Amino acid sequence: MKPKTTKRWALLIQKQEESELTIKAFCQHHKLDLSTFYVRKKQLKNKVQATPKNAFIKLNKAASKASTENIKIQHNQTHLNLPMGIEPTWLATLVKALA
Repeated sequence: MKPKTTKRWALLIQKQEESELTIKAFCQHHKLDLSTFYVRKKQLKNKVQATPKNAFIKLNKAASKASTENIKIQHNQTHLNLPMGIEPTWLATLVKALA
């Protein structure tokens, strides 16, 4: 298996970290080259470290008319679900505090 995109590599690395497998066992199971896995993991780590702390993250809102929608914010391993009717000023204060 040869993942071609950075996004795909990031997903594989995340899956390995969440699994109970060692990197070697994970690579064998997914037919990945071990040295390539380590290189890509290091490249992604360097890319994340190079991103400014106050950088905006693009959020995509799926088109839906359901009244039970939530605002979903995800960054690395952190997931936050907030009700759609939340006060924008409160949300801005939260984002500023987390930056």
